[in-house]
Amino acid sequence: MKTLSLFVLFALCLEACSHPQCLDFLPPFVPHSPLSYCGTHSSLGCCTASDDATVEQNITQMLDKLTTRRDNDLDICISHLKALVCTPCSAWSQHLYDRDDLHQLNIPAASLLHRLPAMCPDYCKRFFALCGDVHPMLLQLLGNDFPDNVTDYCENVQKPRDSSYCFPFREDASKYEKPKPSGPFQTSDTCVCLKPVVSKLKNPLAAVPPGDGSKRLFIIEQIGIIHIVKNQQLLPQPFLDITQAVVDLFVRADERGLLGMAFHPLYKTNRRFFVYYMTWLYREEAEEAILLSRISEFHTSQVDPDVADQRSERVVMEIEQPNYNHNGGQLLFGDDGFLYVFLGDGGSAGDPYGKEGNGQNRSTLLGSVLRIDVDNYSSTRGYSVPHSNPFVGDPNVRAEIYSYGFRNPWRCSFDRGNRTTGKGRGRLFCGDVGQHRFEEVDIVEKGGNYGWRGKEGASCYRPKQCFGIGESAVFTARISIYYMEFNSQRASSHIRVPPQHRKVSDGRLRLQRMPVSIITRQIYTRRL
Repeated sequence: MKTLSLFVLFALCLEACSHPQCLDFLPPFVPHSPLSYCGTHSSLGCCTASDDATVEQNITQMLDKLTTRRDNDLDICISHLKALVCTPCSAWSQHLYDRDDLHQLNIPAASLLHRLPAMCPDYCKRFFALCGDVHPMLLQLLGNDFPDNVTDYCENVQKPRDSSYCFPFREDASKYEKPKPSGPFQTSDTCVCLKPVVSKLKNPLAAVPPGDGSKRLFIIEQIGIIHIVKNQQLLPQPFLDITQAVVDLFVRADERGLLGMAFHPLYKTNRRFFVYYMTWLYREEAEEAILLSRISEFHTSQVDPDVADQRSERVVMEIEQPNYNHNGGQLLFGDDGFLYVFLGDGGSAGDPYGKEGNGQNRSTLLGSVLRIDVDNYSSTRGYSVPHSNPFVGDPNVRAEIYSYGFRNPWRCSFDRGNRTTGKGRGRLFCGDVGQHRFEEVDIVEKGGNYGWRGKEGASCYRPKQCFGIGESAVFTARISIYYMEFNSQRASSHIRVPPQHRKVSDGRLRLQRMPVSIITRQIYTRRL
């Protein structure tokens, strides 16, 4: 019997491995000069030399007031305090301060400098047992009340929301460095064999076949370059290089860049392809720069099919982005000939935009899957809206929206259907990145509402909002909801959904071309 197996790639780590992020939700960086006070955060962190000097000045002022005792215990407590006040400089400070939840309470990042980060319960108890007679004053200086019951404080009040992130947190920036190459994965009757094809790529995000029968594979690098793999060899000349237009990326953990690519269904004859990348719009009169998601059309060179015509760019669409993360980025053509564009909710955390958040606000394009016609356009707009889009004619809804209620639909694909009967063809599967607890895989349907920010998976994220979302709209199309805990290992915050592959008569799975994350991998399947 021929069945469909959905492959879901989770990136798993033995330790907490959600990507590092600063209190302002920007990626961490390597300071231009080593930090003199919070030196442990010099290799990767969130503080400049100026920030480091401010932290040192603040703690010096606090310690000047602690003149009543001078003994070994005080020196030990001061060393602990130094590490605590340097936590905002940590590359993982957003997680250590539960910044996602605090953002909902409208607590500004600056005020967190006067709060303690979440402490691991055992450490918290030892900390107050050792420093209890000194730290009432220290906590008061930090704006915290000394707990009446230390056990209750450490196990409830101070307990981290996510046990993977608590102080003291052992940072390991090396896990984000380029890993050593490895050989093919071991295979058996019950596993899928993966074999490296090319290497020495810089942040490859996707592998896209052109559909022209050439058996080439186009590899997207986040920095703004597209390479071609031909006859299992990486061609020396890039197919497309738009690094000058793509935003400059931070050293690690930046979600922007060149994010997606799709070939026109008639690419073999018209040489048209489309890319999704992040760029800046500079407004000199306002002296500001606006971050944009840009979808552009290019043509392949008439002379060389392995090289794009750099001068052929036509901007199809631009969407202003309020923050650096949750950009989506997938581009797909459906059997209907229309281009599907996948957009995140605008970034930050908790979708903090307006009364509904962008996910539920259909007057914005963010947090949605768009469907547009790139074959029919005018001189004033680079696309048209299909008349069959679900919200055409509603003055309160953007007509481009095909479905909405997404947080960050990162990787999606169309079902190619049963080879014999065609059953299932055209279903749109999409992995949506979770906030805290759940990852989900959805079948994206026309007009569907997938719940965010009221719901995260099937769980209420905003209780006052989630009960107003119809059950039928949220749950009919959602096929899988994954807890972000697997065998006591924490899953990183993304799912990759490669093209669906089906079993054939000999019982073997035909699985080809899967982008692999640079950290430890595991593949999960679900039979539909």
